[in-house]
Amino acid sequence: MSKNNILLRDLIDPAIPEMTPFFPQTIGWKIAGVFILCSSLLVLLRWWRSYQANRYRRIALKAIARLPKNQPNYYLTVLNSVLKQTACHCYPHSSVASLYGEAWLLFLQSKSNSNMFSSSIAQQWQQAIYAKNRNQEWTPSQLRQLELMACDWIKQHR
Repeated sequence: MSKNNILLRDLIDPAIPEMTPFFPQTIGWKIAGVFILCSSLLVLLRWWRSYQANRYRRIALKAIARLPKNQPNYYLTVLNSVLKQTACHCYPHSSVASLYGEAWLLFLQSKSNSNMFSSSIAQQWQQAIYAKNRNQEWTPSQLRQLELMACDWIKQHR
């Protein structure tokens, strides 16, 4: 402080407190920190495994999104193929690859939480794929409905 000011002569400089350590000093906080770190790593590892396990779903959904809707017959066939590949990946030791028509729809229905594949549009879809003459006209809304059914199955099958 300044020695020239009479009013400040009796005041003393404040004491600066000691630095508080950043790391806790007690063992309990160290144990809690290690527990939190390990728990966080475990949660991150589980998330990563789940993310990797669902990679096939993301690939299938991207494949469906890239399908050209201006060629309905091609679209229907490839949509069926993507669903078959997804099902074969999920259930490798089953006879999924040989299923078609009504049996294929029943399989999809059995692995789904909803009854979306029991609709008439699903029946028409399977008949159109395996029909000799593919002259049936498909509206964009029907193709969109089939796409939504396939995407829902890919996202939610068990």
